[in-house]
Amino acid sequence: MNTTNHMNQLFQEVAELNAKVLDLKQQPIQQKQETQRESIKTYNAKEVAKILGISRSMTYELLRNPNFPVLHIGKRKVVPKHKLEQWIDQQAQ
Repeated sequence: MNTTNHMNQLFQEVAELNAKVLDLKQQPIQQKQETQRESIKTYNAKEVAKILGISRSMTYELLRNPNFPVLHIGKRKVVPKHKLEQWIDQQAQ
């Protein structure tokens, strides 16, 4: 095998190993993010806006609606995850 072919093979093997290492590094991060998502009990206004695909100002209007499931914790307004899911289901009917 000539030197050029040997070097190309080594570079390819190194690239494959780097890809495997990156995959291994990402797995714990993805698992942690999934666990964090599962443990979320409430959403803030920014998260509600993102979930519903609406602006934050429209979200604050929604948070002022008496039929929308919002909790007031001091000055904060949060939406319980399960209540938001129920509200979305009701709106879809």
